Amino acid sequence: MDDSGLEGQLAKLAPASLNPEFADDLLSSYEEVIESSPQSGNTQIHWKRLIPLSIAAGVVMLSYFSFQFGNDLSNHPVAKQTATESISTPTADTIVTPSPQSFVPVSSEGYLLKTSSGGIRQSASGLIEELNFQYQDVYHWRDSETNTNIRFFTPRNERVLAPVITN
Repeated sequence: MDDSGLEGQLAKLAPASLNPEFADDLLSSYEEVIESSPQSGNTQIHWKRLIPLSIAAGVVMLSYFSFQFGNDLSNHPVAKQTATESISTPTADTIVTPSPQSFVPVSSEGYLLKTSSGGIRQSASGLIEELNFQYQDVYHWRDSETNTNIRFFTPRNERVLAPVITN
């Protein structure tokens, strides 16, 4: 038998209608599978059961931190201040301003951030290429009396004209 005869016979076939009893049985089996699956709505997590556990964990964490840092927190000046005391605003007498002579330079560094070419141009001395450099300079100053550090970040751009060597 060749394939063309088989294709002709398959084309003559017509699907039979589905038996209603079989369809009802199939639907009931499907519903049973859905109800017994773990993704069904009957298996919800009861969040109220986690409240005692979260309270116990909070108490343990609070006791650990009070044991670990309790002495440091009780000696802190803000902890000693009572609720009736008001925080005083600093006056010119209480503000300590370091003198400019106390700051000494510690370091100075430059970081290359970006480079680009401005193209090749013709000049009186021949071909030149314009190169653009973008830097960020960091200046570090320190006051040894108060242990105050100051860092200045300043951007800097350079344009360099370099001769193009041709053979």
